[in-house]
Amino acid sequence: MIISAAGPTPNVLLIHGFLRTPAQLQSWAGRIPDLGFLHLPGHGLAPAYPEVSVQTWADALGEVIGRWPRPPLIIAESLGAILALSVPARAVIAVEPVLSVENLWPLHRTIRNARARGASIPPELETLFSRPFH
Repeated sequence: MIISAAGPTPNVLLIHGFLRTPAQLQSWAGRIPDLGFLHLPGHGLAPAYPEVSVQTWADALGEVIGRWPRPPLIIAESLGAILALSVPARAVIAVEPVLSVENLWPLHRTIRNARARGASIPPELETLFSRPFH
């Protein structure tokens, strides 16, 4: 699990959504003191995990946060929001969490269009949306 922050335990953790990276949310760094960013596995430069599932990622993040003296406030979008709702936190602000994968056509269309523009989206990331979140 990659977390980038100025200090070892950020007070606020920002988690990006599917196919995004912390670089796209960097403008928040000047607005929120003691902000850290979670880099989702397999997104941007973050290495992929052997198993691609929300549960695996939530377990890993929960383990990291469990070592901190105080859980952070988490602000997260989309897929990151699902992850945020699955881990210990002082509070969670979940922006557009993907609460269901049933008939999630806009996301599948987004993936198809991104691939058509030359984006490399590993098939295993797409499998995140092939089964319900629990």
